[in-house]
Amino acid sequence: MSSNKFVSVANGRCLELHEPDIGFNGARLQTVRCDGGQNQGWRFERGQIVSLADGRCLDAFGTEAERGPAHVQSWDCDSRRVERWAVAHRDLGFELVRALLASRLVGD
Repeated sequence: MSSNKFVSVANGRCLELHEPDIGFNGARLQTVRCDGGQNQGWRFERGQIVSLADGRCLDAFGTEAERGPAHVQSWDCDSRRVERWAVAHRDLGFELVRALLASRLVGD
């Protein structure tokens, strides 16, 4: 199990769980200036990406994931296929994150 932040290679911003949504299923994710907040912390565990802020998993939204580009949200971890991710590790941390179910995510 490792803990890390996810930083966009496009703009250097961090993946963050939207603070007012912490603790709720369907929480929004956003990319913002990296500030080291707990809502920007994630751990990769058994194929899931888990928020340090509330223990919920990154989740490719329902049937969107089956059809193509999918929105990503935070949801209770339950090992559904839409919560399975492949992460390529590099010496400096995570390099690539991809949903195992979906071929693309919004913005790909």
